[in-house]
Parts: sequence; C-alpha cells; structure tokens
Amino acid sequence: MMLAAGLEGIEQGLDPGDPIEARAYGDAPSDRSLRLPRNLLEAIDAFAEDPLTHEVFPAEFVSAYAGMKLREWEEYHAEVGEWERRRYPTLF
Repeated sequence: MMLAAGLEGIEQGLDPGDPIEARAYGDAPSDRSLRLPRNLLEAIDAFAEDPLTHEVFPAEFVSAYAGMKLREWEEYHAEVGEWERRRYPTLF
C-alpha cells in the first residue's frame, strides 16, 4: 500500500505539501486529512474508504481484512482493562 501510494503521488505529480510540524495524532490539526487515525477503528474506516485500497487489493481481501480488524476492535473493547479497574474499583 505504501509503494502504491508513493507511485500514485509520482504518477499524478501530487505535491506532498509542507512538512507537518505538529503531531499527526492526538492533538493534531483539526483538519482530519492532516491527522493519522487515532485508533484502530478510525484506521479500519480510512483503509476501507480509500479509493487506492480498492485499486491495490481485491474486494474480497478488503472486506475480509476490514472485517477481521473490526472483530479485533470489538473483542478488545469487550474486555475490562486495567485502566477501568483502577478508575472504577468498586465495580470490580
């Protein structure tokens, strides 16, 4: 995907723009196009929505990979983690 994105930029003569000095996650600029996905769910959405994804990979792969990662996200969020145990000790 990285190679395809680089080649797309070269072929289309895309200007990569000025370097971003701010962090590209968390408190990055409000313009979402300048910010990396903050979590796996945003990354799954970005992957599935990117037209280049559908040029590089077959539809079956995109669907299977996005589905697998979505199940991973849901499984992770079904667990009670250490942060929740510390934050809400009377519940656990």
